[in-house]
Amino acid sequence: MRLIIVGVFLLSASLQSAFVFAEGYDSAEKGLAKLAHWKHFVKKNRNKNNWQKMHLVNQYFNQFHYVTDETLWSMNDYWAMPTEFIALGAGDCEDFAIAKFFTLLAMGVEAQNLRLTYMMRTSDQIAHMVLIVFEGGSHQPLVLDNASEHIKLLGERKDLDPVYSFNLEGLWLAQSRDSLNQYVGDAAQIKRWKAISSETLSDFAEI
Repeated sequence: MRLIIVGVFLLSASLQSAFVFAEGYDSAEKGLAKLAHWKHFVKKNRNKNNWQKMHLVNQYFNQFHYVTDETLWSMNDYWAMPTEFIALGAGDCEDFAIAKFFTLLAMGVEAQNLRLTYMMRTSDQIAHMVLIVFEGGSHQPLVLDNASEHIKLLGERKDLDPVYSFNLEGLWLAQSRDSLNQYVGDAAQIKRWKAISSETLSDFAEI
């Protein structure tokens, strides 16, 4: 696949057609402007405390459009690179959660405190991904969800049941809402995550 290289960002040429959907964009130029805006956002807020960073990042990305993979990528399931998601301003729950993960990481939040977490919605048993953050030594993580502007403790989210979580350091099964720490190995066994994390850490190295 041909790549357009601008600064530290790599954009697949397939984004060209997707820009037509994302707010009427018809070229990579507008998408690159979004990436530049995101980069400025990261640098401007690096000195905030973690609580402020979480709220800012949740608000920033929750303005993006929720769009299914079938509509945006003509695939049943596609995890977009954060650069793709940011440039388009659109994606599904995995894309929101992954972008929040790497943005908070770029802003200085420790990777061990961040986990992407697959949940089941209790209302309809549909899978949903969110970002959870362990902050201030609390046993209960905070939930950053594209479906909510409010950041709440996991124990307060009775609409979601955790299934498993992962980050750059490992993969954990959730035995219950209060027990998320059954370590089951390296998260690299999630192939798409392995590719995304490797490429994104390289792309964001100079930010």
